[in-house]
Amino acid sequence: MKKIIDLIKEKTRPDESVKKEIENFTRKINLLLEKNKVKATCVSGGSIAKGTFIKDDFDADLFVRFDYKTYKDLDLSNILEKVISKLKPDRVHGSRDYFQINDKKTDILFEIVPVLAIKDYKQAANVTDMSPLHVGYVKKKLKKGQADEIRVAKMFCKSAKVYGAESYIKGFSGHILDLLIIYYKNFEQLLMQASIWGDKVVIDIEKHLKDPIAELEESKTYSPLVIVDPMQPDRNAAAALSKEKFEDFKKNAKKFLQKPSEEFFKVKKLTKKDLKMKEDEELFYLEVKPLKGKRDVIGSKIM
Repeated sequence: MKKIIDLIKEKTRPDESVKKEIENFTRKINLLLEKNKVKATCVSGGSIAKGTFIKDDFDADLFVRFDYKTYKDLDLSNILEKVISKLKPDRVHGSRDYFQINDKKTDILFEIVPVLAIKDYKQAANVTDMSPLHVGYVKKKLKKGQADEIRVAKMFCKSAKVYGAESYIKGFSGHILDLLIIYYKNFEQLLMQASIWGDKVVIDIEKHLKDPIAELEESKTYSPLVIVDPMQPDRNAAAALSKEKFEDFKKNAKKFLQKPSEEFFKVKKLTKKDLKMKEDEELFYLEVKPLKGKRDVIGSKIM
């Protein structure tokens, strides 16, 4: 098992040169903010900032953090759009609109998200405002080697088709896997615990609540996995996880522990040829062309 896990760590570890490309692009955004006299700073976010992104399998999330007092009542998306207009971004509609720029020079898709620079979750005007705080927490908590463990966990979930918190997937988000590795220390321990999880699992890393099920709003505890968000104790970080994906993860954990194989980390696309039928069965299938727009939205419409 250790040989397989070490091999996946080696395969998923990113090239350091990518970080320099992202830093250069971030600097470009900051120069535009300065030129337009906007009180905001562009910083890397998500798995890029945490150092947990997978080689050749990532988008570069950048957060433009606007001064809270100056911009808390203004439309951050409109302000940012004017600042970066010369870069010809695509505006993506969401709870707060953000922007995508496909940099042809580096072939990196940058997602530029406007947020308020907050210090406490109570100041958040939008769920995205919390993202830099989550990044800060994970960077502070990650121990040496745990970024590799997170990458292995991500590939395991991608292969099992349980990765992604989007509403059409309802799986394990990158944030959930960050917290699970921090809690269980490494990938192997995570799988060993997952293989004996019951119908309901409750995790409170920072011990914010005495009884999370009783203290959290009922709507936030429907999911089979309840993780009290370390930076926002009134939130279940795993609220979007479905029972189906939870059970699939447990099942794959047991299978891997019983018979470890590199196959558990290979992402395979389902094709019509893979849909095997018995002699007395008939196959019906739909071919659907997605609309243009935010992946989460168009995925939900297809579902």
